[in-house]
Amino acid sequence: MADFFYGEGMATTFGELTEPQYVVDQERNRVIVVVHGRDLNPYVVVYNPGSDSWSAPVQVGTSDLSDDDHGVPAISQDDNGFYHVVFGQHSTLTGGDLQHAISTNANDPYSWDSRPNIADLTTYPVFYNVGGDLVIIHRYDQDPRPTAVHRSTDNGSTWSRSTLVESFPDSWNYHYANYRDGD
Repeated sequence: MADFFYGEGMATTFGELTEPQYVVDQERNRVIVVVHGRDLNPYVVVYNPGSDSWSAPVQVGTSDLSDDDHGVPAISQDDNGFYHVVFGQHSTLTGGDLQHAISTNANDPYSWDSRPNIADLTTYPVFYNVGGDLVIIHRYDQDPRPTAVHRSTDNGSTWSRSTLVESFPDSWNYHYANYRDGD
């Protein structure tokens, strides 16, 4: 399987500023991992630690990006068990809308439906379930590049407009960690 992700010339299969890129399903003893695959499209693979095995890659959606590997996908799970993946974001020059897909069935990472794009001018999303709300924090990709927040209170059916937060030019990722931890 490593040939699928790295053999295709992908420079950024995983991203250090986009998170999380996995969800742990303790009930089913598996880890659902989302990565860049062929043509910058998001793929899910499932790791089973009991058998030390990986599933075949499953394509989640089709990225609008081309020649820009910064749109690394992130994954979260809503309170009803559906997986959500956001991907394809980076800049308006290469596509850059924050695309959204949801698993077709609860607790099933093997089938996906596309949803309307959440936002434009986004990059480096951090995506979590916070108290039952799906929350995406990202850098708004227009100078001075402030941090922005989107929230869904209905399991990803609708999303709030961008709420811009004060810009942190040299340390915007620090803000993400504080938000996630409840500060």
